[in-house]
Formats: sequence, C-alpha cells, structure tokens
Amino acid sequence: MEYIKTDELEHHGILGMKWGIRRFQNKDGTLTPAGRKRYDEDFTTKEEGNTLKDQKRLEKQEKKQAKQEQKAATQFNRNVANNWWKAYNKANEPFNANISAINEKYKDSDFRNGFATKEGIKYLNEVNDLWTTSYTKALEDMFGKHPVEKSMDWVKNAPFMDTYYSEIAYAEKQYSDKNKK
Repeated sequence: MEYIKTDELEHHGILGMKWGIRRFQNKDGTLTPAGRKRYDEDFTTKEEGNTLKDQKRLEKQEKKQAKQEQKAATQFNRNVANNWWKAYNKANEPFNANISAINEKYKDSDFRNGFATKEGIKYLNEVNDLWTTSYTKALEDMFGKHPVEKSMDWVKNAPFMDTYYSEIAYAEKQYSDKNKK
C-alpha cells in the first residue's frame, strides 16, 4: 500500500460524539462538572499542590508507605511469634527474683482452698502485675516498639501475657458467688 501525501486535513471526531455537543461546557458557556474538574486542574498553582496530578502522586506515595509499614509490621509480628519464648524466659528472671517478696507478704494466708477470698484476689493481682511488668519489659528489650502502632499496646497480644487473668476472674467469680449465699 502506498501513502499519498495530500494537502487535505481529515478529522473523524470522537467515537459517539454528537455534532454541536460539548463535553466540558454548557450552551450558555458555563462549565459542566467534568469541565470544572478538568479546568480546575489546569488553573491551580503548583504551590497549592491541589492539581489532580499532585493528588494522584500523593495518593501513590501514601499507598506505598502503607504497604511498607504493613510489610514491616508483618515481619515484626513474625519475629515476635517465632521468638516470644526468649522474652518469656528473660521475664522469668526478674519475676522469680521478686515473687519471693510477694509470697513472704502473704505467708500467713491460707490458699489451700483456692484464691476465692479478698486476700487471694489481691495476691493474684499482685502476682499478675509483677508478671505483666517483667514480661512487658522483656518484650520491649528484645523487640522494641512496633513499627506501625508506635506504642507498646502490641504487648497485650503477646503469648502468655494473660497468664493470670483467667485465674483472677475465676477467683473473683467464686468469691462473689460465695458472698451472695
């Protein structure tokens, strides 16, 4: 096939476009919503950062940052899940060093029938506070701050963090049931 150069200009329009109908401007000259969106983009200044192009770029950066944070959080959580036992063992040292003081404080208490007394619940709460403090410190020392949460709230979900909570709840329920009778 041979191309013949001519001085004619041909234009076939946009598919589906009707003659005399404008996409961005009404008959009275005002802009349609699509026109406002299009021309607002063109007339905003670069300093404002409001152009559609700038917004898309910012959205892309935010998505990229969120993806990186999610990846870091996943890696962090995997590290905790695989190595929590090291922190658990590390927490046992200060816990064992200080539990004797709590036991000494309650040495005259009789817990042979369980902890369903005011004193028993107080004892369990003290032991739980000691464990939580020791374990939280060990987790902090080993893993540091969470890359996304920026606080130590992630520690609450660590394995064995709630070791004594079920015992305390059980003792409190037995104590309240006993006192209702």
